[in-house]
Amino acid sequence: MQKIVWRLGQIIMGYFWGIAFKIDAKMKVSFNDIIGYESQKSDLAKIIRLLELRSTSKCRLRQRIPKGILIDGPKGTGKTLIAKAFIAESKLPFIMISGSEINNAKDIKHLFLAARAKESCIIFIDEFDVMGKENKNNERIIAQLAYEMNKRDHVLVIATTRNIKEISSSLKRPKHFEMFVSMFLPDFDNRMQIIEYCCNKKRVDPSVSVKKLAKKLIGASTLEIIKIMNMAIEIAEQKHHKNVLSKDFCEAQINCDEAVPLRINRTFIEKKATAYHEAGHAICVFLSQIKRIRDISIIPTQEFFGRVATYPLNEYGKMTKQDFEIEIMISLAGRVAEDVFFNSPTSGAKGDLEKTTKLVKQYLTEFCFDEEIGIAPVSCLSLEQLAGSDLNNRLLNRSVDLMNLFYKRTKEYLLQNKTMLEEIAQNLLQKEVLSEEEVYAIYNKYNPK
Repeated sequence: MQKIVWRLGQIIMGYFWGIAFKIDAKMKVSFNDIIGYESQKSDLAKIIRLLELRSTSKCRLRQRIPKGILIDGPKGTGKTLIAKAFIAESKLPFIMISGSEINNAKDIKHLFLAARAKESCIIFIDEFDVMGKENKNNERIIAQLAYEMNKRDHVLVIATTRNIKEISSSLKRPKHFEMFVSMFLPDFDNRMQIIEYCCNKKRVDPSVSVKKLAKKLIGASTLEIIKIMNMAIEIAEQKHHKNVLSKDFCEAQINCDEAVPLRINRTFIEKKATAYHEAGHAICVFLSQIKRIRDISIIPTQEFFGRVATYPLNEYGKMTKQDFEIEIMISLAGRVAEDVFFNSPTSGAKGDLEKTTKLVKQYLTEFCFDEEIGIAPVSCLSLEQLAGSDLNNRLLNRSVDLMNLFYKRTKEYLLQNKTMLEEIAQNLLQKEVLSEEEVYAIYNKYNPK
């Protein structure tokens, strides 16, 4: 009798708080709506099967169902979508809430009261970083959540986060968040699937290589790829193309860049300096074995006067000493081109010089590529220990030497390819934007296979 009264009270309280925290019964999405991520969908599907069997299975089977599922991954990888698909496939009532809506421990208590009004319920907390991050402001919220999840009931918590390392360690224990699903940036196969899915909406020209597109989009999230593909289709329709062409995809990638173009009047000299600056960067990118030029632009934006957009040639980004030295040359090449062709460098190279300084520091201290300094335990020393030490003086002197050494190497290489650099710069002055095909057509002219 006591248990019946307790359960009745729980249902009444749960119903009351269920008004504040809306309990829904349907979610119109499924695993079929998610392109790729087959292993993640398979792992979640296993939990759904266990949930379906829970009422008829033995007690030991219940223990295999996690109390919490934490989905982590970068922005735009589909964390929220796969969580919603899990809820829809489970066919259980659910409460969906954002981490920013939880203000104190009482909110957590009332949230679970509302969920326990149902025989089984899922609590979905999106943007869990806000409340699950380990800091003083969240201590009581985290403690209350751990307490509620520790109770024996049929409430399953599913949450999404961009950085699982920042989530409190007390929540990543048995009876709390026991299952972790990682939504990585799409690999080559997943990118192929996303592109092919988007290409089904409109005919793509036979000259367009899906494999090449997938390679160009290394490092792009699912959302970014879909955005680029949809924009390419829109561009093709606006230009009345029967099929989506390679140049439509190229234009879509440029348009999807976050930088906003500036409407400013530049003198011909300013425009020419920018063209030669970017052409200098491009010439040194040709040396690289780990990246390739996607396009070059001299259209000014709020972030830069021009830029050379590149994409990596491998998924993992591991660099050799030679690769890193070429990266330093690429970052210096714009300033060197200004010196070589104008004898008067501009302040536009400020960002490049800052990047070069950072790269040289990494070259010496993080990756220990320099033979003269050797394996230096810089990362183990505090700034106080390093300041005024012999090692610090050696690092400063060697940094200056390396900057001058790489400057000299870059200058020699640009002078060797002076004619090719000038042709790229002249084309930029005429068109303002050069596609990958246009850039490498110039390169192949001077470097026949």
